[in-house]
Amino acid sequence: MVVLILDFDSTITEESTLIQLYLRLPEEIFKSAMSISNKDYYDKELPLTKECYKRIKQIMYREENWEKCLEHITAIILEYSQEIEALEVKGMSLIEGPLKHLDVSSLERAASQIKVRSGFESLVKDFGGQVYILSCNWSTDLVKLVCPEIDRSKIISNNLRFKDGKCNGFERKRIVLTPEHKFKEFQRIKKDKNIVCGDSLPDLLLLLNADRGFAFVSHDKDFIEVCLLSKTKFLREIHIVDNFEEVRSILGNR
Repeated sequence: MVVLILDFDSTITEESTLIQLYLRLPEEIFKSAMSISNKDYYDKELPLTKECYKRIKQIMYREENWEKCLEHITAIILEYSQEIEALEVKGMSLIEGPLKHLDVSSLERAASQIKVRSGFESLVKDFGGQVYILSCNWSTDLVKLVCPEIDRSKIISNNLRFKDGKCNGFERKRIVLTPEHKFKEFQRIKKDKNIVCGDSLPDLLLLLNADRGFAFVSHDKDFIEVCLLSKTKFLREIHIVDNFEEVRSILGNR
């Protein structure tokens, strides 16, 4: 069986979607949420991410054997995941307050402003029901609104809870916040043949372990560099693309 596994933000969508949730907040709450994201999260995450990529590239340039290289990369990314998990959980808690100002109609308005990359709907049809979305996005409900073609049971993401139409926080029984979380979910849902589309570090282990990978050009230039090196030095079947029309063209009849 062939399965298609997709990231959401900046892979299916043309950009990150959190800002669309923030834009539905009252002005002062919006400012607070933006400050939290920048000061308390991204400023602390970026140095750790850069160091992780640096170590990955060093291994890839030094190692000649792909299996050993992948083993080292896996260890580096799992270590990075352990380093950032507390930061991610803290970030989740910090933005929970602002997002409690959302209601169902806010989510619907946000979804209506999110653009998907061209060719997405056609590619989903090509695969019938064998399509999963595996994402660190904050809201499965938002993902479902943007991608109504995907069965909700095959959307693996974080969940905002709603009661009487109002958001009352995050569901914490299962969280998808780190590359390790995504990799574990990938290992759980993967089939005989796996095609993966992603755009950033949390997707890297999935692409490197897939039968065919598609790296979508976005803000993460280090991700593209690593994917290109995997393709050119180790002959991994990873393609650099801008949209799903290109994916369909490369896959042909699969």
